Amino acid sequence: MNFSRRVKPDFVRHEQAAVHAADGYAPCDRQGRSCAGDFRTGRDNTVTGIATAFMDSIPVIVLTGGSYAPHRECAFQEADIVGITRPAQSTITW
Repeated sequence: MNFSRRVKPDFVRHEQAAVHAADGYAPCDRQGRSCAGDFRTGRDNTVTGIATAFMDSIPVIVLTGGSYAPHRECAFQEADIVGITRPAQSTITW
């Protein structure tokens, strides 16, 4: 990676749009892209873009907030994001 260039953020209104933008821009300059999203429902919104990037073999890094807590799985709008994205991931860390 070349860290001498400035980072130019592209702002979008939705997490799914951010992942699809990262997926779309990555092949243009042959570099991986990253995006960020909110936790809870924001993480769930990224799943379609993650699967699309995986199917196209595009390197995308998705960063989301929040923390993993097994006791929170029954909370309102809380989903098992690791289980949802496991078929379309190469590495996931907590």
